[in-house]
This record gives sequence, structure tokens and C-alpha cells, in this order.
Amino acid sequence: MANDTKCFNFSGITTTGLPAVYGFMFLPSIFGNLMSLMTFKRLSRKTSTHIYLINLAISNVIVSTSMPFQIVYYSRGEYWPYDSVLCSIVYQGASLLTHCSMCVSITIFCWVAVSRYATLLRHKERMQAKPKNAYEKIILGKILKTFRNPKFALFLCVGVWLFFLCLNISCFLVNQEVAPDKMCFDKELEIFQQMYKVTSVIESTCFFIFFLVVLLFYYFFIKHIENIQANSCIGEKHLVYRKVKNNVIIIVTILLLCFMPYHLTKYLLIGYDSSHGCPTLSALLEVKNCCLCLAEFRSCTDPIVYLCLDKTFKKNFLLFYKNCSTDEEDRLSPSRKINEIA
Repeated sequence: MANDTKCFNFSGITTTGLPAVYGFMFLPSIFGNLMSLMTFKRLSRKTSTHIYLINLAISNVIVSTSMPFQIVYYSRGEYWPYDSVLCSIVYQGASLLTHCSMCVSITIFCWVAVSRYATLLRHKERMQAKPKNAYEKIILGKILKTFRNPKFALFLCVGVWLFFLCLNISCFLVNQEVAPDKMCFDKELEIFQQMYKVTSVIESTCFFIFFLVVLLFYYFFIKHIENIQANSCIGEKHLVYRKVKNNVIIIVTILLLCFMPYHLTKYLLIGYDSSHGCPTLSALLEVKNCCLCLAEFRSCTDPIVYLCLDKTFKKNFLLFYKNCSTDEEDRLSPSRKINEIA
């Protein structure tokens, strides 16, 4: 049954619904992240957090550019031979870009969490006359301090891009098969390849490790905020600390809702028993397709994350948006005046 290509019969959710959703996601995602990159470019001084967020925005732009390929793949892929040039470009090329960018995204979220916590500890260190012990000296002065260094952040991001790009290209080359009797949109070629299972385990395991690191450091972050809040009796500071905590909760919730379902379904597919039958497998694959779309939807929400993470970005982004709106009004004002005179 596992070798029966007719086993994979997808409903209109995959062949019609997903292309429509990708179409709606494309413009908000690419314009939101391009505007974010233009805002980052306007910053006179870039901190380590800005460097991380710039790379996150770049990864989102790459995910956005793959969305038109996803639209074509889900709507027309069942009509192309697997060995055709169109299939190689639309499916394999888009998959390479998407998965590489998603791996980079969760890794950068991890570095952002470490960097934010390191910044918080730096303020704590300034408030103390002396460090408490040698362990604190090593953690504060040596390890975490490096994550706040913009030059280190740049080299770290370049290293992350190179690592995941090489890893995904290697998997892409190894997974190449000659399959003249298969169509492009045929998931049998994907899920029953041993190399697919290996790469899926690596990708999903890396996600869960980095996600736990994000949770851990944001937990430390919130606990430290709560300790400061407990020792402060100034009402305005309580509002600031509450806002910071809410921003952290928003970021973690977005990561949890967007990334977690996709990687959980990948684990289910890896351990799938073909004796359960075709309907179960087809449904599971359709769920995985929808979860991948949900993971890519995060590229639309990340501009909100940038606003939550950095006040300087928020201030410049709102100023940039205001200037664009003012320029548009100035451009339209002559025609309005003519209409009023007429």
C-alpha cells in the first residue's frame, strides 16, 4: 500500500485552499519585512539585537519569495513529471530556501533571547558594587557579554547562514532521485526516503533544542523582571515591567503556535506505520502541509516581534511610516486643490 501512488489523494484544502492562503500571505509578509529592513538601515547605531533582527527579516524575505513557488506547486505540481525542470525549480528550489530560512529563524530567535538576557544582566551588574562570585564573573563578563557585541553577532549570523545552507544543500543533493514514473506533487518520494527521515529528525531536533533555550532564557528574563518589580514601589516602573513581560509572552506564543505543530507532525510522519492505511497517511500529510503554511505565516507576524523587542526600531518604524504617509498626502494634495477649485 505504501508503494501505491494513488494512495496520496489530497482534498481541495491542499490543492485550492493552501494556494489561496499563500497568496494572501505573500504581500503582507514581503512588504512588512522589507519595510523593517529599510527601518533598520536608517538606524545610525546598530546594536547586537538589531543585527539579529536584520538577519531574521532577511530570512523572512526569503520565505516570502518562495510563497509564489508554493502556490504553483500545490495547484499545478500534480501535472509535472518529478524529473522535469519545473519541478526542480518550483518544489526542490523553494523547499531548499524555505527550510534553510526556517532553521535560521529559530536559531536567531535563540540568540536574541540570550542577548536580551545578557543585556538585562549587564544592568544588574552596574547596580551592584561587586560581582557576587567567580561563576557570575565568568557568565557575565565572558560568555553572555559576547552576545551583546555587534561584531560577534554579525559573525555568528553569517556562520548560522553558512551552516544551514550547506546542510540543506547537502540534503537536497543526496535526496535527488531518478523517478520518471512519478509526478512532482507525489509525497511518496518524500516520506519514504531514508534520507528524508534523517534530515527531518535533525531539523526538528534542532528546533526543539533551540526552542527550549528560548524558553529558558525568557523564563530567566521574566523572573528577573518580577524580582525587580517586587522590590520597586514606583507605579510607572510596574507598568514598564508588565509591558516587557507581555512582549515576551507574545513572542513565545507566536513561536509556539507557528513552529511547534509543523515539527510535531514531522515526527509523526517519521514514525508512521504504513499498516494504518492510505486515508490516515493522506490526512497526516495534509495536516503537515497546513502546518508548514502556518510556520511560514510567522514571517507575517515577525514585524510585530521587532516592535516588541526593540524600542529604537519601534520609534524609527513609526517615524518612517509617518513620513511615507506625509509624502503620499503631499503628492495627492495638488490634485485635491484642483478638485476643490473646480
